[in-house]
Amino acid sequence: MIEAGTVLAWIQKIQNPKLQRLVEAIMVKYYAKLRELPSSISGKHHPPDERGPLGLVRHICRCAKLCEEFAREFNLPQREKDWLIAAALLHDIANCDIIQWNGKEWIRDEVEQSLHPMLSSIILRRLYCPPELQDDVEAIARLIERHMSHWNYPASPKPETVLEYLFCAADDIVTKFEMKEVPE
Repeated sequence: MIEAGTVLAWIQKIQNPKLQRLVEAIMVKYYAKLRELPSSISGKHHPPDERGPLGLVRHICRCAKLCEEFAREFNLPQREKDWLIAAALLHDIANCDIIQWNGKEWIRDEVEQSLHPMLSSIILRRLYCPPELQDDVEAIARLIERHMSHWNYPASPKPETVLEYLFCAADDIVTKFEMKEVPE
C-alpha cells in the first residue's frame, strides 16, 4: 500500500535541504487530493493499479524511482538527481485542480488536461519560488513543462537537454509499463 511515508521517503532523497523543504511543503498542500486521484481516468494509458485511488501517488513514486535509476546509470551530479526526483513528485500537481469526481466517475476538461504540464510548472514557479532556489525551481519547472511533449500536446515544449529527455522518458515508461507494485 502506498502511503505518505513512501512519498516522504522520496522527498528525503533530495539532498539539498532547502529544496527538500520546498517539495515537502508543496506535497503537504496537495497530498490529500493526490491520494484520491487516479493517474488515468480513461483507463488507457497507465497500469491498472493507477486507475483508482492512490493511482497518481503510485505514478509519481514510480517516476521518482526511474529518475533515480537514470541518475545513477548516467552518473548525474547530485543537483540534477534532486531536480529529477523533485520533478517526478510534482509533475502532475495541476491535476489536483483539473480532475474532478462528479459522483459516479472522474471527469476532466480535455483542454485543461493537455495544459497540465504547463499549469504544474506555473504553480511551481509562481507560488513556490524562493529567491535562493530560483535556479533549481526553474530547472525543475522546465522538466515538468516538457514531460508530455511525446504526446504532442501543443502547449508542451520539446525537451532541449539530456536531463529533459530523461525525465520525459521516465514519465513515458512508467505510464505505459505494466508494473504490479511500486519498486522500493
